[in-house]
Amino acid sequence: MLGYSMGGVAGYTEQDQTGYQGYFVKQTAYVAGLGPKFVRCDGASDEPFGIIVRGGEGASATNPKSVVVIRRGPAPIVAHDTSLAVGANVGTHSDGTGIAKTADKDIIMGQITKPAAAGGDVGEIDLVGPGYISKT
Repeated sequence: MLGYSMGGVAGYTEQDQTGYQGYFVKQTAYVAGLGPKFVRCDGASDEPFGIIVRGGEGASATNPKSVVVIRRGPAPIVAHDTSLAVGANVGTHSDGTGIAKTADKDIIMGQITKPAAAGGDVGEIDLVGPGYISKT
């Protein structure tokens, strides 16, 4: 996943990100000298900042670690289930993975360009969001 880090946003986390590259994150603060603070999305209606692609392993409140987050363009994404077909509008599941969004007013971050075969697998998304589905 390191190939996606070009053009990413540097920040930090106090949350251990071991094994969470490809998950949606949200910004919770900004600290001078450290930059934006990121945590994994934990609600289906969260508005993600982007997808974490590098760093954060072993982070904690007493040991913050740097991370790189992709905000726009191609990025890896961990699928929640098999709903991530090519062209699907994608937002965050409550566990931070990607899931297809179809309901009115759902927050979406982009469209799938490479599908994931099953939940937990990595696909690819073209990040353009956040945006909203409007059925009216």
